[in-house]
Amino acid sequence: MKNLKKIITAFLILTLVLTSVPTVAYAADSRPTTEKPIELAPLYIDGRNKTPDEINQEIQAYIDSQINNLPTSSRVRDYYKTLVYPSVERTVDEIVGNQPSKYGYRFPTGGGFFYCEDGGPEATISFSVSLASGKLPIGVSVGVSLGYKADTLGMFVRVPDKEHYYKLAVRKKVEIHPVGVYRVPYNNAPVTANCHLAYTMKSVVVLNVDPYARRIS
Repeated sequence: MKNLKKIITAFLILTLVLTSVPTVAYAADSRPTTEKPIELAPLYIDGRNKTPDEINQEIQAYIDSQINNLPTSSRVRDYYKTLVYPSVERTVDEIVGNQPSKYGYRFPTGGGFFYCEDGGPEATISFSVSLASGKLPIGVSVGVSLGYKADTLGMFVRVPDKEHYYKLAVRKKVEIHPVGVYRVPYNNAPVTANCHLAYTMKSVVVLNVDPYARRIS
């Protein structure tokens, strides 16, 4: 009888110990898939003197660096797969910055503007892109800097006459590459309708910059 009590007591202790050990889940991701994707910082590339291969290499390096820096969970192993959607070309045509005069500028002895393309106000380009596996499209929005009128240095833009008033404007052609980052169930898994779009990113390639004098009056 004493031996039987000892066996029962030892069994109960062992059962208590086993049920007290915490379980760490590394299997399926139970996080909700209704959360909105996080937008990562865009990449801007001056593509005017680069080949398509050089541009694609920069875009791929940017995607790889962003994926490698994504946060990971201590309880769930995250796997991601990126899809690069077809590029979209857009041209913005706007007045550049640093022109406080409401009526523009007149050059009675001839002359023109100096244009600096770095900085200045931004024009916003927006469009929608279709997602994989029949998912609804998402909106893509990106800012493109217009540059500004410099005082002495920059690209010189001559005004066409001495009588009328002008402002410095620019036509800037860009190519936008949207990228979707999906959370997939295992390494190199295909993106399906059940995969959650976790992150979005985009690269903006400048194809052409054409500053010009726009007549105001």
